[in-house]
Amino acid sequence: MGSNNMLLNNETTTNATNANAMVSEINNQHQTNNMGVKITRFALVVLISVWNLAGFAQQEAMFTQHLDNQIYVNPAFAGSKEYLEITGIHRHQWAGIAGAPSSTTISAHSPLKFKSMAIGGDIFNDRIGPINRLNASLNVAYRILFGESGKLSFGLKAGVDHYQANFREIDRTNQDPNAVNIEGAMSPTFGAGIYYFAPKWFIGASVPRLTGNINEKLGNIGEAKHVFGIAGALLPITSKWEVRPSVQVRATSGAPVSTDASLAAIWDTKLWIGANYRVKESAGVYLQLKIWDQLKLGYAYDFPLSKLAARTTGSHEIMLSYGFIREVQGLVSPRYF
Repeated sequence: MGSNNMLLNNETTTNATNANAMVSEINNQHQTNNMGVKITRFALVVLISVWNLAGFAQQEAMFTQHLDNQIYVNPAFAGSKEYLEITGIHRHQWAGIAGAPSSTTISAHSPLKFKSMAIGGDIFNDRIGPINRLNASLNVAYRILFGESGKLSFGLKAGVDHYQANFREIDRTNQDPNAVNIEGAMSPTFGAGIYYFAPKWFIGASVPRLTGNINEKLGNIGEAKHVFGIAGALLPITSKWEVRPSVQVRATSGAPVSTDASLAAIWDTKLWIGANYRVKESAGVYLQLKIWDQLKLGYAYDFPLSKLAARTTGSHEIMLSYGFIREVQGLVSPRYF
């Protein structure tokens, strides 16, 4: 699943207890005669509690076409294409459910003149119900030759988060200006990663959020720490066809480990036909087409395998990527990851 791609959690009872405690805490901290503020804060807590009771614990957005934008979770991915690349992905999750997550990410990364160094930037916006999170990050990677044709990259990420809650979407009848909008304080984010890539395979690991900031203005919303692991390979089938199996594993405290398995058939470096399975969560397909050497367009659709299937028509995702390949001298093989 995509944005806030939250895992089904077996600890429903614990979440319910935590949700009730959160309600009590906010009511204690915000005793005031301003009923509008109290109502909208309570509504926010109820909304968060509903998501928690459904087992939604993660905060990092999950994209089906994640191989095309790995820098979002792993700063060591910067410069791995050996040319400047700009990628955008937008995901609308659980279509048909009001307030369902919607995520957009835009990134750019490139090696520097000194090929051992690379930089990149990514902007991410995630919206769920009345809550919006905006993050902007800078990524730096140091790469060394490793093996006959591979490179080992070490990356660091630094950014800033900004949360906002628009309570007008919850309480449309309350005209109190203090209850309309709450701005969350900005908080810094830091991450690190390692990535090895060669022409025919890759492997990496990262922690995109080493800090665990708590936002008191939005009911003590915290940031979950995730550990990502990813690996994949490129296997030739014929002179025109290749297959690219890959797997991504995510682990975070308080939720089961989530595993994505993906398989793409690639024709003549121009067409990608793929399938994705997120264990016990969703299954989907995606199609990508290289319009020309520099421009790549993709679409993904997946469907939940949980009880949400009765309430949604599925999740949709579009991807657009542009690589400044003509500016690179000596690039002898296309990049598949």
